[in-house]
Amino acid sequence: MSLQDLTIKPGSNVLSDISTAKAEIIAEFEIGTAVEFGFKVRSSSTQEITTGYDVLNEELFVDRTKSNAIDFHPDFAAKHQAPMKPEHERITLSIYVDWSSVEVFGNKGKTIVSDMIFPDLESRGLELYALGGELKVVSLQINDLVSIWENETV
Repeated sequence: MSLQDLTIKPGSNVLSDISTAKAEIIAEFEIGTAVEFGFKVRSSSTQEITTGYDVLNEELFVDRTKSNAIDFHPDFAAKHQAPMKPEHERITLSIYVDWSSVEVFGNKGKTIVSDMIFPDLESRGLELYALGGELKVVSLQINDLVSIWENETV
């Protein structure tokens, strides 16, 4: 799937028809009035892993506090962030998500956040979101990833 030159408003989800457990997401955004934006991956009605950018604090982040299995260690349910400044008022994100991990490369790998995740197998929703204002999607490409396991059935 591919999109370009699209404005995202808070509360809308242009990816509501997409269901995936493993994907490569490559996006370029022009910072608008949104204070935060990004993707909710491996989501369902009760679970989600949020990968995004905090405009005010200039931070790339992965929030796994609403992932499924989080109670096995007190430090697992956390939001991990790293400093990242926009480049020419733009942010690029390359996100790789699969059964048990999410890796986010910001601004062509200048900033990276990588986390283990443990969502239910049924949690396959995908959302592009913006908070506090509008966001311009310069380009967005979503590619399905092929499993390395030969006899994968899910």
